[in-house]
Amino acid sequence: MIIISYNIIPDDTLLLSIKDYEACESRMSTLNDILDALKNPDVNMLGIYGMGGIVKTTLAKEVARKAETEKLFDQVIFVEVSKIQDIRKIQGEIADKLGLTLHEESDSGRARSLRNRLKKEKTILVILDNIWGNLDFQAVGIPHGDDRKGCKVLLTARSLDVLSRKMDSQQNFSVGVLKEDEAWSLFKKMAGDYIEGSEFKWVAKDVARECAGLPVSIVTVARALGTRDYLNGRTHWNSWGGLLQLTLKIYNQRHIKL
Repeated sequence: MIIISYNIIPDDTLLLSIKDYEACESRMSTLNDILDALKNPDVNMLGIYGMGGIVKTTLAKEVARKAETEKLFDQVIFVEVSKIQDIRKIQGEIADKLGLTLHEESDSGRARSLRNRLKKEKTILVILDNIWGNLDFQAVGIPHGDDRKGCKVLLTARSLDVLSRKMDSQQNFSVGVLKEDEAWSLFKKMAGDYIEGSEFKWVAKDVARECAGLPVSIVTVARALGTRDYLNGRTHWNSWGGLLQLTLKIYNQRHIKL
């Protein structure tokens, strides 16, 4: 008997290596478009949006890595915001990455010190991951508007409305589900290319379809199915296939809503 736990499906915030889906043309195209936008002097704020499980965080992390290696900015800072905003925590994380100690007791005093420090950077990219609503840059201490100087901001969110209406992001990039061929290629990469010639390929294809093009689901499930301990016979594969399909249906129903 095989027991499957719902914990096999990780949180949307789970970071996957960009190498896990670097062969996906749609992802690489979006990455390059974002980097081009960051080079545009007229664009100060841009965003990435898409449903949970699309791994927007991974894409944002890769943007940060590329921006650093290509020296697009003097400083690149990555901070997770999350659904419940904690202004002091956000201030603290940005300050830590700048090597700045905030001595002020009040949030406004901390914001002033942080803003003054950020404005000293000739060029800086601040990536704010997982935005759920309006984030007051003035309260945090992030330069904006005419005060921004060389500071650019990249946001990630599930909703385009959050980016365009609540945050006034100038340019936004949609990250959708993977195309069927991209999803199957990623599935095989994670589970093992031997699946292509296996008698259980049909099971793997069915499970891959249930992943609905979501990279988090594909990587997690493919790795589980690729575990050699479960490849010893048809019973194991059929059990895994049925249970994982049921689990993924529940997962996708829960996460497809923004």
